[in-house]
Amino acid sequence: MQLFALSLKRKFLLLILAVYLATAIVAFFAFSVTVNRLMNHLGSGYANNYALANKALIQEPLTREIALAQQLSQSAVIRRWIANESDPELHKEAMEELESYRLRLHDQSWFLAINSSLHYYSNDRRNKYANKELIYTLSSTNLQDSWYFATLDSVPRYALNVNYDRGLDVRKVWINVVVRDADGRPLGMVGTGLDLSGFLASFVDHAGPGVEHILLDKRLAIQAHRNRSLISEQSVATPESLRSTIARIIPLPEDRDRLDAALEKLRNGSPSETIEVTVRGKPRILGIAYIRDLEWYELTLLDIKQSIGRPLLFPLFFLIMLITLILIVLSGWIVNKLILKPISEITKATRLVPGGDATPLPASTRQDEIGTLTRAFSEMSAKIRDNTHTLEARILERTAELDETNSALRENINKLNDASSKVRILTGMLPVCCSCNKIRDANNQWQSLEHYVKDHTDTEFSHGICPECAHKLYPDYTHKSHLEPPPP
Repeated sequence: MQLFALSLKRKFLLLILAVYLATAIVAFFAFSVTVNRLMNHLGSGYANNYALANKALIQEPLTREIALAQQLSQSAVIRRWIANESDPELHKEAMEELESYRLRLHDQSWFLAINSSLHYYSNDRRNKYANKELIYTLSSTNLQDSWYFATLDSVPRYALNVNYDRGLDVRKVWINVVVRDADGRPLGMVGTGLDLSGFLASFVDHAGPGVEHILLDKRLAIQAHRNRSLISEQSVATPESLRSTIARIIPLPEDRDRLDAALEKLRNGSPSETIEVTVRGKPRILGIAYIRDLEWYELTLLDIKQSIGRPLLFPLFFLIMLITLILIVLSGWIVNKLILKPISEITKATRLVPGGDATPLPASTRQDEIGTLTRAFSEMSAKIRDNTHTLEARILERTAELDETNSALRENINKLNDASSKVRILTGMLPVCCSCNKIRDANNQWQSLEHYVKDHTDTEFSHGICPECAHKLYPDYTHKSHLEPPPP
């Protein structure tokens, strides 16, 4: 009930405040929903672009090294020497050929294994094994050599194998190219290593906030991750049950099903794919690109709340609300100036009318309802003022007339009072003589009627004779016609 007793201006201010608060609440939820959708959209694009960019960064150096290793495997000099390993001339030519390739390879290292003898030749950046390139002989019973035999059995052309030296914290990708004869029988294997330690330090270890990079081979074994314990070492030779795969990072089966579908699209020609997954109990956006020449997958896990910086968007919301508040205040000022203030002035002037102040409002040139109301009130005030002046004049006139009447009444009253003061009233029982008509007074004295009345009243007597007595006493002198009163 107190709300209805407030002025229109206060009601308007309360209404504006309520509308603003309601708008702020609705806007906040709408802003949150919009920001979530916007961030998901931006996150998908961001993860896609990140995956494609990283694909190019990874593919460029590895592709070059793979091409050189494949050229080395096709070298006629190398093939002749593999076919006749004991020939010194061919051995010398082969070492010169391998040295020329070593200087061209990024890591300046090479290895060559001959399948017939299982001899393993190698040299490194420091040319440590010059003139003593035969390092050791491979053995099918040695687990450390299982990568060689597994590659020959399962790889038609080449394979990439990640080797991590925990002591040196050095990670190399070994490019293993199988040398085959015209019938497809394996003659041996050549290749080189590419040190990924620096690359991974900048690419994996120092990714931006909320960004996590993962490299998978075609078996979905993890080849690169900032958590070194997740990397699957020598995944070619490691049994499937022992490989460290993406299932360690993406545990939910439904997420892996979506991942498998996305990988299938990538193998069929899609440049990149984006899916939503759950990692460590939190939603993530996963951008995926396929490095076809390597048969690797580049995965970019994105936490959009950290990477895009959702809190940075909230100042925008507060800026919008501040602008809205300014617009509301400005609108309120305009409404107050154009509507509420004129109505308040009219209301104030209306309250003064019962007190006799019917002063018209200042002339208004406005052509709207407020102007019409102001002019109507001014006309009404003018009529009330004129009627008041006319009524006051009539009241003064009637008052003057009443004053005159009252004066005349007071004069007559005074006269009556004077007359009444001179009149004495005879009351009570008067004893009268039945013979002479004398009256006995309070002192038992008999007086004539004239004396008694004169003593007790202010009446004066004058003597005359009535017609009957005159006729009776003077019958001859008077005539009846003279004595009778005239006819009416």
